[in-house]
Amino acid sequence: NVQVNVWVQNRGCKVYDHTADNGIVTFHWANAGTELVWPSSWDGTSFFELGLVKGDEIEQVDITENIDIAHERVRVSANWSLPDPSDYEDFFEGVDFTHFCLLARINSDNDLLNEVTVEPYPLYTNVKHNNNIVWKNFTIIDKFDGITGQTFTDDVVLGGSVIVGNNSTANANFKLQFQVPTNETGKPITEEAEVRLTLSDSLWQRWVNGGKQGYEIEEFNASRQQILLTADSAYISNIALDSSMHTGLYVSVNFLTNERSAKELFTLRALQILDDSTQRVLGGETYIIKPDPYRAHFDADAGDDQDVLIGNAYSQNAKTIADSAIYNWYNSSGVKVFSGATMTDSATSTSTETYKLEVIAKEDGYKDYDEVTITTTLGRITSVAPNPINTGTLAIGYKVSSTATSPKIRIVNISTSAFTEHTISTGTGTLNIDISAYASGAHTILLICNSTTVDDELLVVQ
Repeated sequence: NVQVNVWVQNRGCKVYDHTADNGIVTFHWANAGTELVWPSSWDGTSFFELGLVKGDEIEQVDITENIDIAHERVRVSANWSLPDPSDYEDFFEGVDFTHFCLLARINSDNDLLNEVTVEPYPLYTNVKHNNNIVWKNFTIIDKFDGITGQTFTDDVVLGGSVIVGNNSTANANFKLQFQVPTNETGKPITEEAEVRLTLSDSLWQRWVNGGKQGYEIEEFNASRQQILLTADSAYISNIALDSSMHTGLYVSVNFLTNERSAKELFTLRALQILDDSTQRVLGGETYIIKPDPYRAHFDADAGDDQDVLIGNAYSQNAKTIADSAIYNWYNSSGVKVFSGATMTDSATSTSTETYKLEVIAKEDGYKDYDEVTITTTLGRITSVAPNPINTGTLAIGYKVSSTATSPKIRIVNISTSAFTEHTISTGTGTLNIDISAYASGAHTILLICNSTTVDDELLVVQ
């Protein structure tokens, strides 16, 4: 059990007399959600599909002290049998649930609750405008391992979940919008971190069925049902939810080391909006993100670009960082092709591919990226020396794939187009040429394999 405390302060014009005024504080809890309604989300009458309680009354406690009209306040406490977050794992289809909401309501014979009881905003309006009601949210973090049931080891997903639902009696379409408060200074969280949504199976399918509509978003990893928020005020929309349907959403944050400023507090609001002509806000969730201001910086380093001969195996070595980290390599299409600090592969065809290295610190999910280009070819001219040259022997270094046919070096006079050709072997070698037979001026050295020029260099004869 845990103790829930409420401070009660007298803001009226007379002393509160507990014997005459008969004040009672009623405590309630509810699972975090973007559309909580009163009273069914808070009194135990609303249940999930699995028969789990969505919320309930905790306790009714009498105010047993007099309260002066000054700034005096008294504490009223209730004992709460905390729900076990693991009970809700199956409902969220692998999305962890550790977030709860608390609501306290004071009613008194001489200070009755004056509440709005009709739509559109009964709970929101009452909490905002009624000083007899208070609402507080919190997240239980025991061991912050990310999404419950996570089986992959090539990513770090840390954040918090929230319920998305339709509490109305009719099916409806909804929008989920994510925005930074207008009064927040500094860069928004989407510029200093990767903010991702992991949708539950049912929510993902509803979004897909609606045409994957949204704004300022990218599919980050469709196989894991992840969406990246690319800017403030991003949203996903046209999500059809059946009446009384509830499902899960997980919001995670990975700070980017090369984008971090000195800002120490970020806010992100998740709003559930009725996706019709009214665009009515039904409710939401606020995430407060506090990065470690003393977090050491690190840089991803994918190593130097490489030229690789067709038929050869190669390794690309990332520079490892001091943190225990994950290293992922992606091709230019964004497909992950390798995990580990050293990417190994074999060159099978002529190509130029730019790979992105992703480095993720295991402890807190901080990350950085770097790129490297791997060019695969049948051959390369590795050196021309001396250049310029006026007399003596010219040395042309080369590497030629073992799969190349009829490799040769051709030296072409740019002015006259006259040329000489020299047959070479595959592998690594040097062609030595007496330069005395070549006219002064500019020449082009061509490396030819399989009847195709695969590399060239400029030569100046003086």
